[in-house]
Amino acid sequence: MRTFRLRPWWRPGILIGAPLLGLLFALLSHVSSVFAQAPMLKSLSASLVEEHLRLDLELTDSVPFRVWRSHTPARLVVDVEADLDQATSTTVWSVDDPAVGDVRLVRGPLGARVVVDLVYPLPLPLVERRGTTLTLRIPVRYKESEELQVRPGVWLGSIQALEAHGPVSATYLKVDLRHPDLSMGIGTRQKGFGLDPVRSLASAHGALAAVNGGYFHWSGRPLGLVVQRGRLTSADLYGRAALTLGLDGSAQIGNQRVEMWLETEGRVIWVDGINRARAAGEVVVYTPEYGPLPATAGGRILIEDGRAYPSPSDLSIDAPNWGLAVEFDSNHSELIALSPGDPLRFQHQLFPGHAGGVYDALGGGPMLVSEGEIRITGERERFQPDVLNGRAPRTAVGVTVDDELLLLVVDGRNPAVSVGATLEELAQLLIELGAETAMNLDGGGSSTLVLKNRILNRPSDGQERPVGNGLLLFVNEGT
Repeated sequence: MRTFRLRPWWRPGILIGAPLLGLLFALLSHVSSVFAQAPMLKSLSASLVEEHLRLDLELTDSVPFRVWRSHTPARLVVDVEADLDQATSTTVWSVDDPAVGDVRLVRGPLGARVVVDLVYPLPLPLVERRGTTLTLRIPVRYKESEELQVRPGVWLGSIQALEAHGPVSATYLKVDLRHPDLSMGIGTRQKGFGLDPVRSLASAHGALAAVNGGYFHWSGRPLGLVVQRGRLTSADLYGRAALTLGLDGSAQIGNQRVEMWLETEGRVIWVDGINRARAAGEVVVYTPEYGPLPATAGGRILIEDGRAYPSPSDLSIDAPNWGLAVEFDSNHSELIALSPGDPLRFQHQLFPGHAGGVYDALGGGPMLVSEGEIRITGERERFQPDVLNGRAPRTAVGVTVDDELLLLVVDGRNPAVSVGATLEELAQLLIELGAETAMNLDGGGSSTLVLKNRILNRPSDGQERPVGNGLLLFVNEGT
């Protein structure tokens, strides 16, 4: 009978078993890795570095992550596929910056979650990964601007910034005043003083673009200088800043005062006011823009084609549809002595005026920039604190050394979008845009910039506010 001796399939010294041994070790290594500790977030640091909030996440492994943000509430969130231990699950950092609230480390759907609570939305961060370190740099200060040409001689620009006091959003138009196809003008309601939205003013006058203008009474009557096509309809207040547009197409900004008088046969009779209530001892002129005249409290005559005429008895309730009306004390000897048909003309002159002769003028104030430097003259121009102090929506106009007109609107009263500007900050923006001279215009809820019947900014009321006047950009006919 034949017998067989069993031999082991492997024993030391037999080389054929070495591959199997390697396989066994690999299997044991895999089983060990299954039971090894999952990736962990070892540490998190938050610091302010060069106008950025810097977050450094130290991990035990290079793992997937996700960065996202929300606007209501304003937050930046980083989700990482890494575990947290109990000791770090509720860590909170306070950051000394107006834009940032707290930085919190909590548990999230992927494992670790970093939450940055913001006062207002910030841009997404720059992200860098080096080995197992994840670094995020979130801008807390920045300024970006862009500008594009919308037609020959007209540029539309925007400025987005994050400052220590919050976000700032500004929109502007830059107009080449030397371009033969373009001109500027002052626009008011076409049938007497009143209130209209900026878009309506632009549409009614056929303007390409418009911005809200100077200050006004609730009735729409201007509170400051207004000259339209050489006709004075409102006098200056305290010699405040004004934009003057010359007959030659140029623009100047500076403090202006107006003198008014009546001329009759070589004599001059000084006029105290125009289109406003008359006080005792004054001579006041009313133009058709004023609308229904107040009841007569003295003498009244009319001017038509340079001659004086008696006032009809019913003119106290009707607008002077023809010519001008002059009111005065009933004992004013020179005006009482006038006979029907006597020469009588109303004249005015601006000081210092405009080198090219005044075509249009619009009062505002205060001055913001002179000779390319910030020079705010608010107290001298007798403005109240509601204009001078604090941040608000603002409108301004500037002139560059290259004869370009700047129409600038800064949005405000919206902490998530734009907090507005102080007069100093407004002046600095204008200088950065090249302004050699500049002045403030009416602001707040009035601040509106329109181009081609579209509102380009965000009025703080949530919609357009009717205004008394506007500064308009025209494309000349035939171009």
